Amino acid sequence: MPLNKVTADSIADGTVIASDIADGTITFGKIASGTIKANNIGSAQITGNLIATNQITGNLIATNQITGNLIATNQITGNLIATGQITGNLLATNIINANNVVDASITNAKLATPFTTGKSIAMSIVFS
Repeated sequence: MPLNKVTADSIADGTVIASDIADGTITFGKIASGTIKANNIGSAQITGNLIATNQITGNLIATNQITGNLIATNQITGNLIATGQITGNLLATNIINANNVVDASITNAKLATPFTTGKSIAMSIVFS
């Protein structure tokens, strides 16, 4: 007897498997809010190529849920971050150092005024 709808039970018992579902048939509007939780998703199963551009925004991510250990090296580049979205209060103390910065990639134009004074630059040189 064919299924009239896909349920959690039909997926759990193996009645419905991934190859039974055509690409693009399960859309955001078909998933009830809050029904997919972290424990429902296998490690490394949702990759960038599976997420449409601009579909995950800051308001959809719980505070402190994305940490460095969850981000593959070189996967978040400047063109993927909206202007003004990473501020000092979002960065852990001492998280950015000379080893993390490509030569000449931080220019005076990219730094806020209080951070570009001679005194603050001198202090950084002394402590780096």
